[in-house]
Parts: sequence; C-alpha cells; structure tokens
Amino acid sequence: NRLADEGYWIVMQDAIGATPYVRHQLTTDHSSLNTSEDSITTNVDSISFGLRRALAPYIGKYNINKGSIALIRATIFNELSFRETSTFTVRAGNQLNGFKINKVVQNATFKDRVDAEVVLEVPYPVNFITVTLIV
Repeated sequence: NRLADEGYWIVMQDAIGATPYVRHQLTTDHSSLNTSEDSITTNVDSISFGLRRALAPYIGKYNINKGSIALIRATIFNELSFRETSTFTVRAGNQLNGFKINKVVQNATFKDRVDAEVVLEVPYPVNFITVTLIV
C-alpha cells in the first residue's frame, strides 16, 4: 500500500504460473483523480497525440481565416467524435464519454497561433463497488 501511495505501478501474481495483473495504476501526482490514475492520464495522452496528428496538416500550410478556423474546428470535432464512438473495448468502453469545444480562435497576442479549448469527459476506472443490502 505504501508503494502504491507513492505512485509505483504494481504488478501482482497470486501464484507461480498464474496470470500477472496490475494491482492499481497510480501516478505520483495525487492532486486529483484526473492526474493520479494512470489509465486517465495515458488515455488523455492518446487523445492529444491523435489531435496533434489530425491537426498537423494545417501547420505551415494554411493562413488563419474564417475558413481555416472552421476546418480546424471540424477536424477537432471529427477526431474527438471518433474517440467517443469508435474506440470501444469491453473493459474500457470508448476513450471519451463526451466533449465540448469551447473555442477555436486566433490568438490575440501571437497572431500566427490558433487556440483551441476543449472540455473532455473521460471515463473513470472502477476502483470501488459499494453494495447496500436492505432486508
């Protein structure tokens, strides 16, 4: 438990020859559930890499205007929609439960930058199950 509290990734095996399993995947940042659960941080990393790959064709090839802003917004929407609907596994579900694009705008100070802000609704791990029995 002490190792887990310090953010160590613990792999266990109940008996020799049994299938190893992850006890609990924690990071060293315990400030919130979003930063302490490795499954959440790696999921968000995967989503960010997908967005970077999807947006790379615009960098250095487009000018910032209403049309390119609309294309960038659509690209973000399409990538996140894919993560929300087409990444399903039985244990994990989809990578996203939902998202909201708050803004896609030209940066007010650095005119050669586009700022996008997106709120992600990520799935959380099942860490506890509480059963209440009423007789």
